[in-house]
Amino acid sequence: MTAYSPADARPGLSAAGLFRFLVSAALAMIITACLFLLMRALIHHDAPPEPAAAPAPDIVISFDIPEHEPVPNPLTPEIDFTPPPPRPVIDRTAQAAPGEQTMTLPAPVIAYTVEPIATPQITLSIPQLTGRVDPVYPQRELSRGIEGTCVVRYDILASGRTANAQVLACDSDGFARASLAAVARWTHASQLGWPGDEVVRRGVETRLDFQLE
Repeated sequence: MTAYSPADARPGLSAAGLFRFLVSAALAMIITACLFLLMRALIHHDAPPEPAAAPAPDIVISFDIPEHEPVPNPLTPEIDFTPPPPRPVIDRTAQAAPGEQTMTLPAPVIAYTVEPIATPQITLSIPQLTGRVDPVYPQRELSRGIEGTCVVRYDILASGRTANAQVLACDSDGFARASLAAVARWTHASQLGWPGDEVVRRGVETRLDFQLE
């Protein structure tokens, strides 16, 4: 049996252990230094300088409107002021009534004159007759070979149209209706400076003769 003394039990540090300790400490210091340099390189960077701001422009507000000539718009269409064509004249020939026997007669000749109404004190001139519509010979009188005369009185408006036509004397109702329809479509020369619906001549008389050739 071997006996140990207290001196043999005291721990000691050998040469190999001391060497390993020094090497580990040196490696730790080197690693720490490398990490420090790496962190410093990551944190520090050269940022580019901010560009200088452009100077603000000077704004001048003026309330004076310069005078200039108006420029025509090329897209504006030109308006044509050509008057419309005159209304067509439709000849409405009367038809024979059922049960009546028609007969063929030559074309009728209708004669009429326009006579002014004159007083001893004032003589009024009639505006020129510019549009004259012939009356349609009534079919009933035409089929029976009846001739006749009709006297019509009417007024002339400033526009040239006729108004207030009335029959003074007539040989048949058919002649009266045909005469009034024709006179209502007559036109005279218009009077400048007068309202269109104002009467400028009153009581103009005309005679329409219905004759067969």
